[in-house]
Amino acid sequence: MNNGLRPSERDSGIELLKAVAAFMIVLGHCTLTLHGQSLLMPLEGGAVEGGVPTRSAQLLLLNLFRYGAKFSNNVFIIASTWFLADSRTWRKHKWLTILFEYWLFSWVFMALALLIRGGDVSRSALLVSLFPFSMMGNWFISAYLIIYPLHPIMNKALGSLGQRRHLRLALAATLMYFGMGFFEDVFFYNRLVLWIVMYIDVVYIKRYARDFCESTRKNAIALAAGVFGWIGIVLTANYLGLNSELFALVPGKWIRNTNPFPVIVAFALFNLLRGRGLRSPAINYMSGLSMLIYIIHENIMVRGYFRPWAVNLLRERFPGIQPLPTVLLLTLAVLTGTLAIAVAYERLLKRHLVKLAGKCTLLACRLWPKIEDRIIK
Repeated sequence: MNNGLRPSERDSGIELLKAVAAFMIVLGHCTLTLHGQSLLMPLEGGAVEGGVPTRSAQLLLLNLFRYGAKFSNNVFIIASTWFLADSRTWRKHKWLTILFEYWLFSWVFMALALLIRGGDVSRSALLVSLFPFSMMGNWFISAYLIIYPLHPIMNKALGSLGQRRHLRLALAATLMYFGMGFFEDVFFYNRLVLWIVMYIDVVYIKRYARDFCESTRKNAIALAAGVFGWIGIVLTANYLGLNSELFALVPGKWIRNTNPFPVIVAFALFNLLRGRGLRSPAINYMSGLSMLIYIIHENIMVRGYFRPWAVNLLRERFPGIQPLPTVLLLTLAVLTGTLAIAVAYERLLKRHLVKLAGKCTLLACRLWPKIEDRIIK
């Protein structure tokens, strides 16, 4: 997610979008906590039903918040792919640093959960914490760690296709996963496949549709269409669900990563904000923490134990508190805590972990060729 540039060199328009996406993903995941998803302890007073038809404007707004996480994932995938699209190499040191950060926070929160709960922690959560990369403790980070070293090969393969065959591939994949896949998981869908499809699309647009990328008018139209479709699909799903039992589950099913409208909004905003000459060290610094925010706030122990504990605390301190202020206060608390931890890590520990990753990279570069030579012989 970090494009490798120094903070002062980054395009603050893109960085602003990433900072907003970081807030929206925390908001979306905190809404999921109130809806009782991915919890390892119960919510006192029960979960608020989500993804279902409702006549409450407040609960309908919470359903819209859940799309925030989908929108944010799209922003991060588009921004990452845009900067990887022309790259021919990958930096092993960077890859290992992200992996070590992933492990570090996973093990720290595992230790905290064990300590605070006196060892009463889910065994499956412990296993995910011990091996967060392979056990998909955070799908986005795990997928990034797979895509990043593969992207030079993907770029070369896509380049060899030429424009017409690349277009055919992009259209077919988009139709399969954002067309038919919008209604139901098809064609062995998973989030890694989704990223690969978006990678194919973004690389095509960057290489062959530069006029669209640079056109304020075209992207403003795309943005309006995406927002209209996004809100329209929420209202339509809710209306259908309220008026027919046949569509009662539609609102929840359409809150998915394969919904094309958040993708359109994300890409249009990316193009509208990119290259506008905005430079802000503060925005660039905050955006530079986005991967840490993702790793920390969506850690399995944080989402499973600490976030529901915070909801229970809010309900205890403010009896009768409504769902909307609960989500907003929870988001504020989680974002504040996450930022504090991320800033403290950046200032106190990161340089040591980067040095460790550098030493391990040099060691791996010496040992790996020897292993390959033995296998070949």
